[in-house]
Amino acid sequence: MREITLDGRLAARLTTPDEPSGRGLLFIHGLHSTQAGYGPRAQRAAETLGATTLTFDLGGHGESEGDPHAVTPRENLADAILAYDALAATAGVDPDRIGVCGASYGGYLAALLTAQRTPARLLIRAPALYPDDRLDLPLGHRGALPEAPHSQAVAALNAFDGEVLVLESEHDEVVPHAMVQAYVGAGDHVQHALMRGIGHRLATPAAEAEFVDRVLEWFAPL
Repeated sequence: MREITLDGRLAARLTTPDEPSGRGLLFIHGLHSTQAGYGPRAQRAAETLGATTLTFDLGGHGESEGDPHAVTPRENLADAILAYDALAATAGVDPDRIGVCGASYGGYLAALLTAQRTPARLLIRAPALYPDDRLDLPLGHRGALPEAPHSQAVAALNAFDGEVLVLESEHDEVVPHAMVQAYVGAGDHVQHALMRGIGHRLATPAAEAEFVDRVLEWFAPL
């Protein structure tokens, strides 16, 4: 794993396996979170799948530049696209074998990303869903979200040709079931799985282990 900077402003970490398989895997963290929790997950993917992995801090998060209250979802989407392109350009990565994994707000960004880039597979865990009129609203002013708003993120998944897995937490206290179902209803290529006994956060070692196992299983066909 090595520390890199994207566009001179986003902190990122690139993990390269000893024997690259051609797979690339991008992780997108959630709102007010950082890439830190994805380090062990990225390492497991590198070791088990031979995947070159990239984690990064969205603008306004972690060690990246930006005001966490002033940054907008559209700006963070641009960050995600920048990270995707950096991974696709990395030696040993086949641009046609890139997977994207996002959680919560990161899941929403990952869905939007599919309208502008073509990952082979997508996994979104406990995905939040923002109405389109908040794409340019600073995160510090976002307020409460409607349970199932009209959103470009669902339209993007509907038009996406790759396989999608939506992971829902059984006891999610942040993302309501209706939001998850909006994603699940985006098409026959969208699969749904329930992580039983788990809240929005992966608060226990068992929950973390289950999530990592699902990530490895989902992206193995890349």
